[in-house]
Amino acid sequence: MRGNSFKAPPSHTELLMVVPSQYGPVQGEAVWDYFRAYLRQVVGIHQTMFEKLLSDEGELPLELAELFKDAGDTYIRISERMNEDFLSRRGCDVE
Repeated sequence: MRGNSFKAPPSHTELLMVVPSQYGPVQGEAVWDYFRAYLRQVVGIHQTMFEKLLSDEGELPLELAELFKDAGDTYIRISERMNEDFLSRRGCDVE
């Protein structure tokens, strides 16, 4: 599990550079569509991994604890990035 950590999505500003358009950076709904797709992918991967690790009978594998840690860290990073983006769009100082 350890080598399979997920990175938080790029910030709104970074997304404007990452999501290209023939007319320049993509803004508005296209950015949020990209972000939603990323979040669905992360949740889907974690769900599949949890189902696989929980499907076996008997003792729970150590990998399950590692997955909980990895998933928790991933969701915390996503949450922090979302908070930063929300505050920056409203002109608030981000710590």
